[in-house]
Amino acid sequence: MVKEQREMTHEEQVLDGLELALLCKDGKGLTLKDQVWSLDSDCADNTAIHPKFGSTWTTGRWKMSRETVQSLVGKKLILVPSTHKSSYLGGEIIGYTEVDTGRFELTFRSSEDLRNLRVIGWKSQNPICLIKNLEQNMYGNVR
Repeated sequence: MVKEQREMTHEEQVLDGLELALLCKDGKGLTLKDQVWSLDSDCADNTAIHPKFGSTWTTGRWKMSRETVQSLVGKKLILVPSTHKSSYLGGEIIGYTEVDTGRFELTFRSSEDLRNLRVIGWKSQNPICLIKNLEQNMYGNVR
């Protein structure tokens, strides 16, 4: 008997590979590496400039093992201002740099789909949350 495979929903595709959430209040240590900007203007007096999604960013310094960091390349991350708030930025991790012994900066390409997600079950004060290590609830760990 062959089991029928179904296509993943858009939400499932967004969450697929999401393994890391970082508590990054006020964008501390966040750097825009490639400056691809978008200029929005709704009238002559109100113009806003902001980085385009797909831009490359580098996080601040995070204390993790080299093995953990290496395993995260190609996976997704989100940045949140607190453990109970939604993400303001996220993307696919494309590289890392060890800046001090055991401290790494992560480089990622941003994705609009990884904004406004909340991690469910992040109970510790640790600013690093490996989502796959959270106790699963019936709704999953990210919404």
